[in-house]
Amino acid sequence: MVTTIGVAIGGAGTLLLSLFFPPTIPIVFNGKATLLAILALLAIGPVGGLVSVSYAARIEPLKALGLSS
Repeated sequence: MVTTIGVAIGGAGTLLLSLFFPPTIPIVFNGKATLLAILALLAIGPVGGLVSVSYAARIEPLKALGLSS
């Protein structure tokens, strides 16, 4: 859910900014490349989340707080 919202905000922001670029800036957004980038971000986001969760699950809470004996 967080990845989807982030990609939506990023995509909308990119679209809005591209509308204000002067024609002398050599940036071209086409549908196929944009869709590929969005799909890649939607696929990679959850994988990154799973990596973070797997590291967090291995940590002993008392050791992390420095309260273990």
